[in-house]
Amino acid sequence: MFIFLLFPIYWMIVSSFKENNVLFKLPPEFLPTNPTLVNYKSIFVDNIFVTYYKNSLSVSFGATVLTMFVATFCGYAFSRFKYRLNEVIITLILSASMFPVVSQLISIYAIFKNNGLLNNHYSLMMIITSVSLPFCILMIRSYFNDIPKELDEAAKIDGCGRMRTMFQIILPLVKPGLLAVGIYTFMRAWDDYQYGLTLINRDELRTLGPGISLRFLGDVQFDWGKTLSVAVAASIPVLFIFMFLQKYMVSGLTAGAVKG
Repeated sequence: MFIFLLFPIYWMIVSSFKENNVLFKLPPEFLPTNPTLVNYKSIFVDNIFVTYYKNSLSVSFGATVLTMFVATFCGYAFSRFKYRLNEVIITLILSASMFPVVSQLISIYAIFKNNGLLNNHYSLMMIITSVSLPFCILMIRSYFNDIPKELDEAAKIDGCGRMRTMFQIILPLVKPGLLAVGIYTFMRAWDDYQYGLTLINRDELRTLGPGISLRFLGDVQFDWGKTLSVAVAASIPVLFIFMFLQKYMVSGLTAGAVKG
């Protein structure tokens, strides 16, 4: 099973070092006999790919920071302040995730166009943040729920205000949850295609998903070597996250799924 799951990744990486005429050779070469960097040279010499990469990094980091900031305050409030409509509000927030992306695009496009927010990275950060928040709030709230409220009460007795208690006492205890929220949001922003395609139509402002589909994928034929090298380069942040930070991602998803 392990080999079955990893083989497509292995084949993508190996094939990116082959020329097109070797890719369709039979029997296939599982290790390139004459590896070449021509595919990577072609995409990095093309400044537009580097521009797409920078745009994706900018949008992903921006959306991640914004989501972590908002989700932290909301999750803390829902965990520590109990009022009559608490669960109702949480249910309404989560219900926003029930609607598929395609059903929202026309309305989102109209709103952003009427307010002059098209072709703007900040707009893309805002919309990615808004669609990431429901799950992130539930996730971080579950971590706050695991922190005994006696810590808040003890801090209050010692003279700490609500904000100081939150930032100096509670937040250090939920670092794994904050990291899980950050990873989830970054992955969602990095993999975004539909929002970027809808809200950005200037080529120099495009992110990787829409940029790759419009610039590197042909209508009739593909330059497979170049396409695979683009896929490898675009996968580097994702592979890094899963190699070194996957335990935080798994714990965060588990917390959001099974805790209330």
